[in-house]
Amino acid sequence: MNPLILTAVRTTRGWTDTNRNYVPDCDLMSPAANGECARMDNQNLGKPVFNRSFDPTFVGGWGARPYNWSLGLSVQQEVLPRVSVTAGFHRNWWDNWYVVDNRSTSLGDYTPFSIRAPLDPRLPGGGGYTIDGLYNLVPGRVGEVDELAQSYKNFGEQQENWQGFDFSAVARLNWGLTVQGGTSTGRRLADACAVRAKLPELGAGPTGAPNSSVTANVLVTTARGSLSVTNPYCHYSEPYRTDIRGLATYTIPRADVQVAVTWMSVPGEYLEANFVADNAWIAAGPQPLGRPLTGAAVATVNLIAPYTLFADRRNNMDFRVAKIFRFGGRRTQVGLDLYNLMNVDVATAYNQAFVPGGPWLTPTAIQPARYARFSMEVDF
Repeated sequence: MNPLILTAVRTTRGWTDTNRNYVPDCDLMSPAANGECARMDNQNLGKPVFNRSFDPTFVGGWGARPYNWSLGLSVQQEVLPRVSVTAGFHRNWWDNWYVVDNRSTSLGDYTPFSIRAPLDPRLPGGGGYTIDGLYNLVPGRVGEVDELAQSYKNFGEQQENWQGFDFSAVARLNWGLTVQGGTSTGRRLADACAVRAKLPELGAGPTGAPNSSVTANVLVTTARGSLSVTNPYCHYSEPYRTDIRGLATYTIPRADVQVAVTWMSVPGEYLEANFVADNAWIAAGPQPLGRPLTGAAVATVNLIAPYTLFADRRNNMDFRVAKIFRFGGRRTQVGLDLYNLMNVDVATAYNQAFVPGGPWLTPTAIQPARYARFSMEVDF
């Protein structure tokens, strides 16, 4: 709503390198389709017009703006001398999202289509299943932008929440030994399907900016890809997953030597199978598009529903020992830290681009190997 940002300063456009010279052979200054370049996705580039306006009932008034509530309940009990346990329940929920309707287009301007997943034994059921709910904007509407930000309630119901349980125990024993540890279990639920059924363009619209607080705040955090015309997964129901963490510290009497160990076990990340479908693959699908794709010549589609495939758990243990020296009113601590004490090599990143028979889920990074760090701290 700031008039200083009145002019559109960026856009995108499709490009097909027909002669394989890796140069867009077209007039990039022209917003129309020409040469190897498709129409600009935002025909208002450089023009002093607002790409996006805001519904007054959304930006003003009590309780109109997006909000979230947080609830936490916990109870702590001493079960033995110097030993206590804590149990808690936590829940967060969000509401009053905004969505952006490009009033230059209607639902009928987005052609639905579906594709068939490739046959591959690594996919659920060996592949061959149908992925529907995909859309592509008709060629005549590309680049037309007249966005109105407004409440999601104008289009349908929507929900998002997170809830979880914590359990921890702390033991402060004799001789300077302290042990603590616990678990945290939680899951997230998000659903914007009723809204997407009327606004398939949810995601990053022609302006390149997020056009929904659902895609900016919720679905981006629950999955790497936000809603889009080729991401049909508008319902996320994460299973309950548990973190386990612990810490033990001990100071050896008289020797002034501190010893500590920490450990953790956390669930692996959610994995995708991003398949690049070209026009020929789409044309052979259960619900073909009936024409070439508008803009880009391919559509990238995740073949696996979110939160159904996960990487291995990540387990780690670190160790520290430090000697304290005291002299002349000063205190010096010399320490040695050993990270990844058990030298586990669990993968932390994967190739999630899917090609039938290709290197899908090949690890691209692993947990750093065991290493040591020396340190010295002087207090005066």
